[in-house]
Amino acid sequence: MERFLRLGGLGGGIGQFGGGPPSDSNQVDTSETVYISSLALLKMLKHGRAGVPMEVMGLMLGEFVDEYT
Repeated sequence: MERFLRLGGLGGGIGQFGGGPPSDSNQVDTSETVYISSLALLKMLKHGRAGVPMEVMGLMLGEFVDEYT
């Protein structure tokens, strides 16, 4: 949160968000890998270029590959 405030010019570093330098602690990796078919990618690009103001999500099929996902 402090980083976003600092980017927006609102963070003074002193106050409720703390005043010390940012710590270099280890972060938990929460990223996941997603595979998209070439047909789905083409449809997404075509849809994006059409400039449709309303988006309705479709059905996403997949499977759980481990306990994390």
